[in-house]
Amino acid sequence: MYGCGSGSATGSAGSAGTSWSGGSGGGGLVACGGTISGGNATANGGAGGTAISYRCCDGGSGGAGNPGGARANTSQGAPGWDGTGGLVILVVMGNVTVQPTGAIAADGSEGGGRAASGDDALGGGSGGGSVNVFYLGTLSNSGSAHATGGPGGVRAGGTATYPGGKGGDGTVRFVKL
Repeated sequence: MYGCGSGSATGSAGSAGTSWSGGSGGGGLVACGGTISGGNATANGGAGGTAISYRCCDGGSGGAGNPGGARANTSQGAPGWDGTGGLVILVVMGNVTVQPTGAIAADGSEGGGRAASGDDALGGGSGGGSVNVFYLGTLSNSGSAHATGGPGGVRAGGTATYPGGKGGDGTVRFVKL
């Protein structure tokens, strides 16, 4: 959220996920006077929050989701990336081996960023999903397993003044049957 001038703004909220999907990210909110709120993500891994720009030349970026939220200004800001962390279920009747370069992932997506300088409010990342591995034999995991929340939107070539929030992390479980 970015505000200039008088007035007030309430930041955009991400949404809760489900057992099938991580939550969606909220959109960036830019306010120059007045009182505004909005740009919230749709519940249950739905659409990312649409960015809102009120009485400003600066734009906001959309939150990640299904689909990613739209940007608020056609010359500035960016839409959020499509996707949320999903659900991975593996039921293995034998041994599980994850090689050093291997990964089992259900990661969230990145919020909308910005290619240039400016005081834009960037979009939030979507939440990570759920990785569940059930196995009868042995487990050899030299690689990685993750359900990391997507990063908030960033500005290319520098640090954003108002970066988007990171999506929440999901869960990873290895269960011997």
